[in-house]
This record gives sequence, C-alpha cells and structure tokens, in this order.
Amino acid sequence: RIGDLMKRARYYSAECNRDIDLAITHGFTGDAFDVFPNAGGFAAAQLAAEHSRPSERSLVVVKGYEGWVGRASIALKAIELAKDQFAGRAIVVYSANLKTQRIARSLARRLGLDITVHAKRALSHQQMLELFASARAYLGISLSDGISTSLLEAMVAGAYPIQTNTSCADEWIVDGSTGSIVDAADIEGIAAALRRALSDDALVDAAAGANHEVALARLGDDAIRRKSFRFYGLSPIDISSA
Repeated sequence: RIGDLMKRARYYSAECNRDIDLAITHGFTGDAFDVFPNAGGFAAAQLAAEHSRPSERSLVVVKGYEGWVGRASIALKAIELAKDQFAGRAIVVYSANLKTQRIARSLARRLGLDITVHAKRALSHQQMLELFASARAYLGISLSDGISTSLLEAMVAGAYPIQTNTSCADEWIVDGSTGSIVDAADIEGIAAALRRALSDDALVDAAAGANHEVALARLGDDAIRRKSFRFYGLSPIDISSA
C-alpha cells in the first residue's frame, strides 16, 4: 500500500531527510519539498537568550509519553539504573499519562528520588521552554519519531539531549559529542548515556555551544518561514501583500 501511494504521489513533504530516502526506496519519483521541522522555528530573541551553563544545572527532564510509541517507562527504568547519579538532583517528567505518573511516583517512593510529574497539557509552551533552560539533560525515549520538537527545544535551551535512534536525531546532533542517540530496547545503554551527561561537565558545556551554533544556522523562524513559503509556491512579498 505504501509503495502504491508513493508511486502515485507528485509531491512529498517531510521533516527528516531519512523520510525522503525512505519514500524514494518505496517508489516515489516526484518532487520533494525542503526538509524542515513541522513545528516551525525559533524567534531571534529565543536563539539569542542567555542561559546558564549546563554544568551548573542539576535538573533532568523526561518526556512522559507512554503508549503506542512513547516509552517513558523505559526512560524511568534507565533512571533507576543510574540512581547513584541523582543525589541532590531533581527530575521532572512532563506530558505524563496515568501509567507514567504511577511509575514515576512509585520510583520516587522506592528510591527517595526527587521527581515532579506533570500531566499532559499541564504546562504551557513558555513553561516548557523555561524547563528546558533549567535542565542539564533531556531524555526522550520512543519507538518512532520524526525530528522530536522536544529535542530541538532542548538544544536551543542548552540541555544535553538523549534521544532514541527511532527519530532522525542524527541529522541534528552527533552521537556521543553533542548529544546521545540511544536504542529504546537498551536500558543499560540509556542509563550509561545518562550517567555520562550527569558526570561530564566538559561534555555538556561543549555540546550546548555546538548545538547553539546548529540552532542559529538551521532553526531561525525566518529561515523556516521562507521554506514554508516555497512549500506553497509563495514568496514573503506574496504573504505580506495578501
């Protein structure tokens, strides 16, 4: 069915180069639009904002999705394996459904960890950006993803990103250098990446600097806007005069 659809399609839009390659593999021969994040870009003021050095932060932020593709439960198991790194550190789990909330609160009771849990839609977008700006590391575990918006927001805010290899994170970060790309089935590998992010000050500070440069080059809302104009066959002049 996918192959039949790809052969019929004239245009294709995706937020990962990976997906363009997959479409071609499945028979797509049409025109592919510029790749850019579906959620858009960041304002100049956001990209220019001053943030504390990640090495001075102690918070770890965890994406709380658990369901068809989300695997917050795996992230929390990895935290349990790396529990020796959390003395004096706090954990915030956001967008947590009921299963994630139960697991996180049970983990906090059993191990005495400082875990705050926020349900889906409990935090505003601005609060989320402030959360990432206070985080030393971000942990997003899922069985499938595009370019995770949370990953990009973590990069912009200076948090060290740990993201599963089911996304196209490798088009944005360098594994082991500007972030960690992990396997959702490898709990010990995720815990190892988390331990490194929490113990290596030089790593997280250098990653924040490099990721900021990537954000400046690729995530400005003006650049994303121009790509979206081309998507519709319009120019910025067309939009402003409409």
